[in-house]
Amino acid sequence: MSYAVRCCANSEGGKRDWGDTPHAPPAGGSIPCTPGVRAQRRSVPAGKIFLESNRVTPVKITPRNRNYTRAGESDKVKAGQQLLPRRTTRQNAVLAAQWSLLVLCVAALVFGSLAVRYWPQRPDGDATALAEFSGKLVEHPTAARLGLLDVRHAFWYNLAGAALAVWALNELLATPLRFDRSSLARAALLSSGLLWLTGWGWTQSTGWWGDLFLAPGQSGLAGTSGDLEVTFQEFLVPPAPSGPGRALSMRVAVNGKPVEIAVRRPYRQGGWRVEPHWYGGVVQLDGAPPLYFGRSESRAILLSDGRRIVVTLDMETLTVSTAPPVPVTVIWFAVVRAAYDPGRPLRQVGLLGLIASGAAFVITGGNRVYLSSLLYRKRRRKPGEVRHVG
Repeated sequence: MSYAVRCCANSEGGKRDWGDTPHAPPAGGSIPCTPGVRAQRRSVPAGKIFLESNRVTPVKITPRNRNYTRAGESDKVKAGQQLLPRRTTRQNAVLAAQWSLLVLCVAALVFGSLAVRYWPQRPDGDATALAEFSGKLVEHPTAARLGLLDVRHAFWYNLAGAALAVWALNELLATPLRFDRSSLARAALLSSGLLWLTGWGWTQSTGWWGDLFLAPGQSGLAGTSGDLEVTFQEFLVPPAPSGPGRALSMRVAVNGKPVEIAVRRPYRQGGWRVEPHWYGGVVQLDGAPPLYFGRSESRAILLSDGRRIVVTLDMETLTVSTAPPVPVTVIWFAVVRAAYDPGRPLRQVGLLGLIASGAAFVITGGNRVYLSSLLYRKRRRKPGEVRHVG
């Protein structure tokens, strides 16, 4: 049996009082030592000696409490209780701020992705589509001020994705890879998230989305540099608000190559997606620009000679009337939606990886290990702290 010894003041001062220790004191009954010291006996496992300052009550050393402790901390801990390192207030504040920022970025990214589905978004390119979108700004003024009608170019949306990518890359590089199931699952989870964010960022930087209003034989350019030319040729089935014509099907030429597209059979190639979106009527009057109708309604127009003409179109039958009567020509037009999404395959693979690796991470208990490492991460010793031996 070995003993842990600490020294503190006695009433005589300058002497060491051996008390009830099994060791006899030297000749004279006492020996000089540091002023104000006495000996106490505490049993510890053989070969283990724990020296503490004069403010600490010795604690029995066990395999469960071999951690860093601060001076005075073991006064509040019973012998044999596990001792866990404590973080400083500043460290706790920094950790809380980091996790709050992470949760905020995830929430912003999810909210922005949902906003794209529930609010009309600003299209790219086509002037007719932009003119139609200007009416949406009046219908949704609050959402327009918050940037929810143009999420793809919103600063907060792109900043949230960039911050998540930096955090995931830092976590992946800072964590040593160990060949156990929980570590591999965590590495796969972070890698899948980075893959998804890479595809998302690729589309954010080079993507394109918009509608092309095309009369028969008319062409429209899509893409930031006019990479895609779409020419509308004809409807394969006459469009209608109900029945077979509701599922739009048409023949178009994509970069000069004729293709047939439908709602359920869009054109997909090179990251592009081209599909029918809507239809309408084009009314042409002599001496006036063409009028595009997306629904049955009446519109007024001024001719070049100053006359004011009211044009009424019935979309279901494509019949037109004017007041006063003037010669008119009416034809169908197609609204073709084109989108360039080069990062879509990466996002799909990343999403599958997130689901699989996330499930494996939870099953193997990696989430508990990771949270424990965050809560009880070792820190540097400060003056006044001691460390268990062994």
